Amino acid sequence: MSTLKTPKDPRTLSMFLEMLDNDYAWRISELSNFKNTIPKDEGITQKSLIRAGVTLLYAHWEGFVRYAANQYYWYISYQGHNTREFQSSLIAFLLSKQASEIIETKKLTKKISLFEKILKDLDTPAHFSTKVPIRTSNLRYELFIDVCYLLSIETQEFELKNEFIDRDLVERRNNIAHGKFLDLNYKEFNDIYTNVISLLRRFKDLAVNSAAEKKYLREVV
Repeated sequence: MSTLKTPKDPRTLSMFLEMLDNDYAWRISELSNFKNTIPKDEGITQKSLIRAGVTLLYAHWEGFVRYAANQYYWYISYQGHNTREFQSSLIAFLLSKQASEIIETKKLTKKISLFEKILKDLDTPAHFSTKVPIRTSNLRYELFIDVCYLLSIETQEFELKNEFIDRDLVERRNNIAHGKFLDLNYKEFNDIYTNVISLLRRFKDLAVNSAAEKKYLREVV
C-alpha cells in the first residue's frame, strides 16, 4: 500500500469528503466576501476591483480543481487495489512513465523487458507518486476534461462550458496577469462569478460521487 504523506492523509472516504467540503467552503466564503466589496456604481474603484476579482475567481477555479483532484488521487492510493482493477484512465496515468520508456528506447530487448514489467505491475498493488501528481496550470477546458477523466467523472454536462472556461475566465485572467487593460462591467463580472461558483460546486459533487461509488474501479468490489 502507498506510503504517501500529505498534511492530512485522506485515508477514508469520510476524511476525503471532509477535506473537499472544507476547502470548497473557505474558497466560496472568500469569493463572496470579495464580491461584496465591489461597489455597484461605476468608477475607478469598481473597475479595479472587478479586474482583481477575475484573477481571484481564476485562482480558486484552478486551486480547487487541483486540490480536489490530488486529494482524490491520494485517497484511492490508500484503498489497496492492484493496478489492473482501476479504470483505463488511471492505469494510463500510473504507468505513463514506463510507457514513455518503451517508446524512447531503440532496443527491442529493452522494450520487451519494460513491457513484461508493465504486465507484471498490473497484478501488483498500484504505485502512486509521493509528489503532487496532478497539475492544473493554465486550467483551460481541455486540461479540465483530462482531470475529469482521471477522476472518472462524466464530462457531458461541462461541454457547454467550453467557451466560458477558455475565453471568459482563463483568457481574461491571462490578459490581466500580462498587464492588458480589461473593461468589464459589474453584470459581466457577476456572470463570471456565478459560473465559476456553479462549476466548482458541480465538480466537487461529482468528485465526491465518484469516490463514494468507487467509479475509479473497473468493477465495484
